[in-house]
Amino acid sequence: PFPGYTHVQSAQPVTWGHHLHAYAEMLRRDLERLDTAWRSANVLPLGSAALAGTTFPIQRERVAATLGFDGISANSMDAVSDRDFAIEFCGCASITMMHISRLSEELVLWMSPRFGFITLPDRFCTGSSMMPQKKNPDVPELVRGKAGRVFGALTTLLTVMKGLPLTYSKDMQEDKEPVFETDATMALCVAAMEGMVRDMTPDVANLRKAAERAIVALIDHVKDNPAVIGYQLDNETKAYGTSGHNVQAAFVEHMKQKFGGDLNALNKAYGLNYWSNRINRWEDFPSVNGSINASLNAAFAEFQRGLVTEYLGWQAVLVRTHKQGSLIKH
Repeated sequence: PFPGYTHVQSAQPVTWGHHLHAYAEMLRRDLERLDTAWRSANVLPLGSAALAGTTFPIQRERVAATLGFDGISANSMDAVSDRDFAIEFCGCASITMMHISRLSEELVLWMSPRFGFITLPDRFCTGSSMMPQKKNPDVPELVRGKAGRVFGALTTLLTVMKGLPLTYSKDMQEDKEPVFETDATMALCVAAMEGMVRDMTPDVANLRKAAERAIVALIDHVKDNPAVIGYQLDNETKAYGTSGHNVQAAFVEHMKQKFGGDLNALNKAYGLNYWSNRINRWEDFPSVNGSINASLNAAFAEFQRGLVTEYLGWQAVLVRTHKQGSLIKH
């Protein structure tokens, strides 16, 4: 199990795999973006010459097919002045580095004694000359910091290109260093991250304790704050098939069992002695919205509170028994 967070505060229990799968989805989209950028750039500009094409009888389609290009450029002026391929690559790399930086930040937090969720191999950490008891997560911190280099490369290219008229200008010589540095930085960071994720060791006991604390805090909050009961019912009791719109049906069933189907006993217990509020058939059980009396409404509120507490208690058992599939499902 794993404590899911919002606002860096324990929210709901999930699983270790479910949490890491979120990053797998981010990286999957990163690969798709890079593939799209590659296909966009894989166009042959041969024959554009300085800007107006060439009079040589070249066979552009044949050259493109031979060299593995997807097609040929449609406009010579665009071909010589375009740097979209470089900007798209740096843009894709920036998003990838942002995702890797987020994961790096989580590794730094998880490794700290305050969390104690994981241990990283020594080769990704360093000690301290003054404080030898420390094990600092240097590599994830460096990866997190290097994201700024890639963001800077993208900004550099956009700034170079933003004021250039068609077609070529010498400013465009500034396109190479940002691309090469982005490629080298991202390759290094991806390799480092791959090693850390593969070889990190989760502390299962600490993870389970943290997940249990999250659900126990929620149970205590529900018990102590009746105002949140209706909201919790809409979101939590779906596992019972009694979400907010039909929870009254569950309450009627509960009262049937409590009084053995004896409406006279129910009416007497809750002071429903007048024709205007007496319940004569279970099918006519009215909405419990303040129109009956305070004692019956109080019983309904207590039923709601018990239903939510029971569900949350059941969820806590899932955390303790580590039933991952159920945790993800609910």
